Amino acid sequence: MSLNTWCTCIKVTRRDGLIFGLTDTNKGFEFEGLAYNVSNGGMSASNIEHTSNLSVNNADAAGLITLLGINRSDLVAGLYDYAGVEFLLYDYVNALLVKILGVGTLGEVTISDNSFNSEFRSISQKLHQKIGAVYTAECGVDLGDSKCRVNLSSFTYAGSITSFVGSGRFSDSALNNADNFFDYGLITFTDGLNANLSREVKLYSSNEFQLLLPFPYAVSNGDSYSIYGGCDKAKSTCISKFNNVINFRGFDFIPGSDQVTKFGGQ
Repeated sequence: MSLNTWCTCIKVTRRDGLIFGLTDTNKGFEFEGLAYNVSNGGMSASNIEHTSNLSVNNADAAGLITLLGINRSDLVAGLYDYAGVEFLLYDYVNALLVKILGVGTLGEVTISDNSFNSEFRSISQKLHQKIGAVYTAECGVDLGDSKCRVNLSSFTYAGSITSFVGSGRFSDSALNNADNFFDYGLITFTDGLNANLSREVKLYSSNEFQLLLPFPYAVSNGDSYSIYGGCDKAKSTCISKFNNVINFRGFDFIPGSDQVTKFGGQ
């Protein structure tokens, strides 16, 4: 075994289950049934910082979209956000795994021109995540989850796009819901280029949807979708729109921080 035959490999597991490997050598190879392709200098990782305690090991992973063949739209769609990552040291001549350098996930991927960057976080990151409820005046749970208990099927509608301005603004002339009914709701395409992808609605008015973030792929007339009415987390909305105040999870009667600054008698 020679140091001259060692190389660094990166194994990426996307959230949709797609797995691929990259290596910094000038010739690809297969290891444990996975092909590690040559990155052609298109992807690099900074030195992984290791500690002897439970603090988070980290590194930066960067790459050129065009050289790697990674689709920009997939990056925009968030398919690489929080993807599983393994950094390996491999002896490509003797076909031996030398060492696992790090195991963890990517953070949110940022895109600039034709390159991307993301921070690698080791699995000890999970030990640093805060768990518990936060006291807020607004409801702190998601519409339709096990705590909210709203039956989303009663507020879900299906349709197809009849006109569009772009991937973040389009309309369905067949809808007859009141303005703002779908504000903060979630729209999911069921076919077309954006099939199974979802985005939150920023504003619904006159049969037109404006999204907080556009879909990564082009929207076309006839694309089918499913959408449910949104909730702004206010108690009044919980009462008037969903008749669900018994499950309201806000703490609107708890005094806020402004009470601390008041003088006595106020």
